[in-house]
Amino acid sequence: MTISGSGIRRMRLLRSMKQQHLAELLGINQATVSRWEQDQLSLSPQQAVRLERIFSSSQHAAADTALKRLVEDSVRPVHLICDVSHRLLSASRPRQAE
Repeated sequence: MTISGSGIRRMRLLRSMKQQHLAELLGINQATVSRWEQDQLSLSPQQAVRLERIFSSSQHAAADTALKRLVEDSVRPVHLICDVSHRLLSASRPRQAE
């Protein structure tokens, strides 16, 4: 698998992942992810396979759905914000009423 640095960055951002989180999933440091994204360092074949698995997995989909449901069904005025984009992801009915 050949993937460019901008491709890694794009896939990471589409999943709302920080470099540090991706690095933790791969067992490397954040600086390595940064170097990949700047095309200063190439991925090993093993790293490319692991990266592909991470980007193609939907392992967090169920947890994300459960979290959204928890927020939306809350009787308290709460909301869920993406820590990367600061977009509103979900809000309870009391929060929407405010």
